[in-house]
Amino acid sequence: MKNLKISTRRALGNMAAAVLLAGCLMPAQATSVRVAESPAAWRLENYPGGIVTAYFVSVPCASGQIIFGANAVPADLNRFWATVSLAKATGQKMFVYYESANAPASCVITSFGLDAN
Repeated sequence: MKNLKISTRRALGNMAAAVLLAGCLMPAQATSVRVAESPAAWRLENYPGGIVTAYFVSVPCASGQIIFGANAVPADLNRFWATVSLAKATGQKMFVYYESANAPASCVITSFGLDAN
């Protein structure tokens, strides 16, 4: 009976160590980060193929670049362009959520909108 208790403890200890190790080896989950600021200094660019990119945003990516992911549809890009233009024209702040898992290589927009003043 004593050997069974020791074997059970050892097995549980080994399982706990395996679970901990597996958690350390798994890729990190994407983290959504919020930035809220006036887009007055942002530069918007529209590239062939319907790609819209904003530069000089306060994000850790090169040149403060934020982009849309491959799943973005033209309506998303149009709304973003319109929202940034409205915020620039009215002096309002905007917020943008972006995935930071690949920063500084890329900051991919997941959500955006106008902030309350």
